[in-house]
Amino acid sequence: MIKVVVTIVDTVGIQDYIFGSNRLRENIGASYLVEQATRGWVYQELDKHFKHNVADPETGEIDRQRKVEDGELTAELIYAGGGNTTILFYCPEEGDPKAAAKKFAWELSTRILCEAPGLEIVIAHSEPFDWKPDAKDLYSEVEKAREFTTRKKRSRQATLTPLFGLGVTAECASTGLVAAQMSRKHQEPEPRLVSREIIAKLDSRDDAKKRLVEIISGIEGYEKFRLSDELDQLGRIGGEESYIAVVHIDGNEMGKLFSECGKSATDNRNYIEKVRQLSKGVDEASRRAIRAMYRSLSAHINPPHQKTKGQWPIKEAVPEKWVAVERRDLSQRKQFDLFQDREKEDRRPCWPVRPIVYGGDDVTFVCNGQLGLSLAEIYMREFTRQTTDEKLCGVSIHTGAGVCIVKVHYPFRRAYKLSEALTGSAKSSLGDDKHNASAIDWHISATGLGGDVGSIRKREYTVKQGSLLMRPVRLDRNSEWRTLENFNRLVARFNYDTDWAGRRNKLKELREVLRGGIEVVELFLRTSGISLPVLDESKSDLHEKGWKDRRCVYFDAIEAMDHHFLLKEAVDGDSGRTTEVEV
Repeated sequence: MIKVVVTIVDTVGIQDYIFGSNRLRENIGASYLVEQATRGWVYQELDKHFKHNVADPETGEIDRQRKVEDGELTAELIYAGGGNTTILFYCPEEGDPKAAAKKFAWELSTRILCEAPGLEIVIAHSEPFDWKPDAKDLYSEVEKAREFTTRKKRSRQATLTPLFGLGVTAECASTGLVAAQMSRKHQEPEPRLVSREIIAKLDSRDDAKKRLVEIISGIEGYEKFRLSDELDQLGRIGGEESYIAVVHIDGNEMGKLFSECGKSATDNRNYIEKVRQLSKGVDEASRRAIRAMYRSLSAHINPPHQKTKGQWPIKEAVPEKWVAVERRDLSQRKQFDLFQDREKEDRRPCWPVRPIVYGGDDVTFVCNGQLGLSLAEIYMREFTRQTTDEKLCGVSIHTGAGVCIVKVHYPFRRAYKLSEALTGSAKSSLGDDKHNASAIDWHISATGLGGDVGSIRKREYTVKQGSLLMRPVRLDRNSEWRTLENFNRLVARFNYDTDWAGRRNKLKELREVLRGGIEVVELFLRTSGISLPVLDESKSDLHEKGWKDRRCVYFDAIEAMDHHFLLKEAVDGDSGRTTEVEV
């Protein structure tokens, strides 16, 4: 009988590591280094030092025919995904499987220290145990090791005051650490003094780009546009203030889903196969959802016309089911031009979105501020639809999303923290229905006001009548009025219905009236002779009172009118069918 050790590799403090800079190129490079630390370098170190089951060290593809019980392997990769890696080690030569596990930990840690300065990881080993493929103890050993890594991450304290430098030193603008050298011309347009950590992130930018290109290069018209690593080029709109959206999307109760794999497994080998399939399926579903975002954008980008002088405009969709054709005022139709840098050799316009963290259930991307909500919706619906596929996960995985819309030069770390908190708010709104529904929450910051989401909403969006917020909203159609489709319908009506299109002063007046509650709204509607848009004929009191269950129905849509751009793809209710709408 052989003895094995379970080893788990996990990262620590990756939010600060990835999003601690306002320079997108550094965020992108940092994300790639985190990916390498838990995947790429894991495969490569296994390939250098052990007999393993990784068929391709470049992709991490697993040879499922090679198993540790056959006695030929010294390491069997169980799965790598979701920011952590699980491996079985067996060392027949030395008789101690823990020696092999510790050797792996040494090699991987050394590489991370050298090639990803500043990135912290936690590696946990189980005690050696007898390996029986038909037993059911692997799940419990994995959970014990995972519990250890969780405790370590929670008890982690900030590193003691580092030695910043001796004698005369210069400071890195991004990290505050000692600058090691000047960044190079090929890394960024204006070289500056930076630390080793920033050099590593900048050096990884091209590899990160190649990884994304592999996912989206098959999209029709892809070659006409280029990927940008500058926030200005994602959010800039000529003659207007520039906004970006930081979008964070996270799978609902993924920990429980993986735990259920362990509890339902018939034996150790069945558990390995189940978690591998789930991890691989989630990863592929994420890739397909990323492609869906770019595909939808591509369908909206209009080729340049001679009169536009080479500009590439994106025009908004106006679905007939939200605004009837005979009631549309398309003279108000929104559009914006993709950024083009005429001074660069590559003059192709920029895609207005750039994923930073992706490849699992946890996804973060940054995009033009007007596209944040629509791209989040497209990603979420496609991810759920893909995970339902029996060939991938065989179970519908729903998500929560947070969209933080801020000015381009708003502190990026703070914007990410807000989007992460908004994701938590969206998930909380689902209650016990997280397995069956997705939800999205957002915040639009036109100023530099700080504070957490709760304090901002208490200060800015709470009145005597209740909450001015419709959000967070669900993506599915249910008996409640707080759905994303209803929100989209209201934004479209306020922007394009002949009753409201172009009447900004009247809309501003309505926004203030809504703060007064039901009686003030009813008086305003009677005296002005205006009717509020109808959401659902079966709930006629919504457009008569403007409020429902101490929540305002219309305030969010008015606030978001200039920050929400309706894209072409629409999903037909809960069926998951994708239909094309008029552009």
